[in-house]
Amino acid sequence: MRKFIDKYYPYIIGILFLAAIATRFYGIKHPDWKVFDEIYYTEFAQKHLTRGEYFDVHPPLGKLFIAGGIKTFGDNPLGWRVSEAVFGILIIVLIFLLSYKIFKNKYLALIGLILAVCSLMLLVESRLSLINIFLAFFVLLTVYLFFLWCDKSKNWLLFLSVISFSFALLVKWTAVYIFPAILLYLLIDKNLRSQFYQQFIIKWYNLIILFILVLAVYLGIFYLTDISQFNLIEWHKQAFDFHKNLTQTHPYASKWYTWLLMIRPLCVEYKDTGDGNLIGILQIGNLAIFWTGIVAIIYAIIRVFKNDQNRNILIFLITSIFMFLIPWVFIKRISFIYLFLPAVPFLIILVSWFIYKIYQYGLKFKILAIFLILLAIAWFTYFYPIVAGIPTTSEKYHQRMWLKSWI
Repeated sequence: MRKFIDKYYPYIIGILFLAAIATRFYGIKHPDWKVFDEIYYTEFAQKHLTRGEYFDVHPPLGKLFIAGGIKTFGDNPLGWRVSEAVFGILIIVLIFLLSYKIFKNKYLALIGLILAVCSLMLLVESRLSLINIFLAFFVLLTVYLFFLWCDKSKNWLLFLSVISFSFALLVKWTAVYIFPAILLYLLIDKNLRSQFYQQFIIKWYNLIILFILVLAVYLGIFYLTDISQFNLIEWHKQAFDFHKNLTQTHPYASKWYTWLLMIRPLCVEYKDTGDGNLIGILQIGNLAIFWTGIVAIIYAIIRVFKNDQNRNILIFLITSIFMFLIPWVFIKRISFIYLFLPAVPFLIILVSWFIYKIYQYGLKFKILAIFLILLAIAWFTYFYPIVAGIPTTSEKYHQRMWLKSWI
């Protein structure tokens, strides 16, 4: 099999990227009405274009991307969602690049690419006018640029990583959860500690530049938008108070401990089209990735204690995943499964490592590894209609409701 992959590797990668483009754009105009939070985000985006007044509890960058799509393609379903689709494809590229960067293994990177294309959660966020895909992209770009700095020791790469982090914060404040994972990786790697000390402690002015970049980019985007019509301090206070004091409930709300288990996915839309079909959109993870991911996390923790050659990388991936879970143990406001989206790329990469790892152990494990990849593809194909908003029958929709808690 490796000979086949080696021979056709560029073509396989090309086919997978074409599949990513096709699945993100095919039927993107359906439904032709606004669903879930699209009604808010497209309205806010329009306000940016018309210089109208509005108040949103999230920073402005995500709505600016949506506004760009509307300005380019019009106030229609394609205009609402095209930016998300583009970023949904770019995040797949990043997953592939980061997988290769941290493990230096093209086969593992290929597995990561396959799983990324087959990620149902990334898919649904790539096809709707929501802002979570922007958040996930900039969090991942921050990490990728950080690891480039780790390898190349060029200051400008860490400066770019910090700028990307600012962009992530400008989509949603929850981007901050990735910072402890990056800091921990920096602390546990002796060579990186020395590298950072030489470049940013001895040369302290570089550290000051990092802080200035974060503030300049973050505040600059605010002042370039109409949110600057508010007192900036007051806006942050009001937005923080909204999240802190939110008591609203929702039938598809879910707790953090259910997300990996995929107990309560989010029904984004369920509507009769009037021609005997319906459009149902369920934000659900690919179970072959999520449930395998639970096993992969446990196995990775074991390998950390056994000083695996990729110990520090595994610690980083595990920490990145849990940092988008642990805060919600203490946050009491309503929560949804999409809050876990920024962790999904790291889960995909960890599952890719796990699959590649077990492939090394004898024939039975080779078969298991191939089976898990094929299962992810099959699951993606089977659930695609009710994730992508493709018109289907009520019978076919409910055939896919395997658990009562999904309905």
